[in-house]
Amino acid sequence: MAIESKIETPEPIPRIYGLGTRTSAGVHVVYPPSAFMTAAVQLATSGELERDIEGWQRYRNELNKRTVEGKHKRSDSPVFKLTGKLAKLVDEDPKKVKEILLEAIVRREEAMNLWVKDRYEGAIQYDPKTESPYYGILHLTGRVASKSNARGRNAFRKVSISNPNLTTEGMLGIRELNCDCEDAYYNGIKDKLNAVFCHHSAALQLLYYAAVNGNDKELVRFREKLIDKPEDIPALPFNITHQNSRAIAYLNIEFLIARYLGKGNLFQINRKLSRLGYLLFSPAVNTMLREGRMWFEVVRQELRDVKEDPRYIRDTIGLMSRISEELKGEGYRRKGYCVEYEGTPYETLARRWTSEDGNCSISLVYNKDLPLHYIHKEALDLEVDLYGDRKITVIENDKTGIIDSHPYYRLGKNYREIDDMTRRLCRTRVILPGSRSAKHRIVVPTSIDKRYRSTIAIASKKA
Repeated sequence: MAIESKIETPEPIPRIYGLGTRTSAGVHVVYPPSAFMTAAVQLATSGELERDIEGWQRYRNELNKRTVEGKHKRSDSPVFKLTGKLAKLVDEDPKKVKEILLEAIVRREEAMNLWVKDRYEGAIQYDPKTESPYYGILHLTGRVASKSNARGRNAFRKVSISNPNLTTEGMLGIRELNCDCEDAYYNGIKDKLNAVFCHHSAALQLLYYAAVNGNDKELVRFREKLIDKPEDIPALPFNITHQNSRAIAYLNIEFLIARYLGKGNLFQINRKLSRLGYLLFSPAVNTMLREGRMWFEVVRQELRDVKEDPRYIRDTIGLMSRISEELKGEGYRRKGYCVEYEGTPYETLARRWTSEDGNCSISLVYNKDLPLHYIHKEALDLEVDLYGDRKITVIENDKTGIIDSHPYYRLGKNYREIDDMTRRLCRTRVILPGSRSAKHRIVVPTSIDKRYRSTIAIASKKA
């Protein structure tokens, strides 16, 4: 086995996590909660920051009290754990907490653009002749300030959102999304048919929502640019605005502390935020999740480079390509990346394929420790586990311990789990390509077959 230097493998590196959907225009859009949190922060005032800090401190103190009294027992709540110096912020003076947060933002972003003093005027570039946000023919455009120390043409990012309203059925009606920043790229590629909501796009959408629903005098100039169409209701995926009565006032502070003081990465932060379920998601999102029109997915960075046998990697890529072609021919459709073996030492990302009716899926899994295999899942019912209650029950009822076992120990066994992408209860089976239980009778290269044997031996020792 010749291993000389690092080479690119099919293993994806996660960048961000969010809610995915395919629009009526055929565009694949991902909504990360963190983008809207950052946008809400950018559009807030200094006074609102202090108010939210005070609300956050009350929430944390009440939660601590309920935990001591034995009234709060959920191990997954709160979503962000506070330890050491961060735990002391709960009892600190709100003004001092604000100063600590602002200093952390400047250190990370090298600018204070994330917290502008003059609210909409500072966050959204306004020129009544050329650059003002306008709403006409179902199209919203504007230029939004960068959160980092950007200058020149990068100081403001151009954003456009097609149909930023709810549909008549109460779903998210956004058809197309464009921003010229790299955060909007899908899997590292700028693509008209795939887009990610960055904080610039989210800020424009929140501004539109506020202009229609708010009473802020500063919004008058923007409201005047809107066409008076009472039937249009701005679409929001998350309940985080000051105008929304269901807003969780403390959540922006939880996010800021996790991101800028806890130095968390956006992939893990978004996963934790997504566990809030219906507490965070708007009614439109809850409906779309229940109807299978929305799912949880991972947007990747580049593919991972490792020191590996070039032949083994070539064989793996070739086998993955052949399996993908078989799936495509059977009517399966690529649905992005998902998390598999969630919460175990073997947690990894996988390429997800879904059947036309959405009831069956196949995840192609590969990483440096797990040779290429796939996971077949069949949905057992339509109930969606939006808050994780059902997931906890399924894990507690797993007397065999199979959910925490080595993936290759699960070969040939059917087990039940809550799928992270759909949040539905599934019958799951781990399968090796070329095995008797494999759906596709594909010849497996010798280099991969050898890895299967050695990995199965490792799994047997850990069983």
